[in-house]
Amino acid sequence: MDPSVFHAAVAQAMNAERPEPYWGIDKALRLSLARTLRRIEAMDPCDDAAVAEALGRLREVLRLFAGQPLVELSEYAAAVEFARGAAREAAAARLEAALAQANAQFAAA
Repeated sequence: MDPSVFHAAVAQAMNAERPEPYWGIDKALRLSLARTLRRIEAMDPCDDAAVAEALGRLREVLRLFAGQPLVELSEYAAAVEFARGAAREAAAARLEAALAQANAQFAAA
């Protein structure tokens, strides 16, 4: 995640009138998840470099959400990493769908 986004969100939370100290952190995590979803959606499953970049971003988000039940996303990412051809495209579609579902759940929380 871009550190400037995180620090800006934290600063905004600290200056907010609402007394929720974790609001900015939550917002930064959601932003990171949304950006990761866009990166997965734009990923070309046939391009090894694009896959590696998108999965690296996903792993970063998974580390940030360490306490959350996102093991399934990690398994989908591994499937994309090791699959080739049509199998990789199918695995990427499953990862995208699971990430969109997780994003919707976090947005609703």
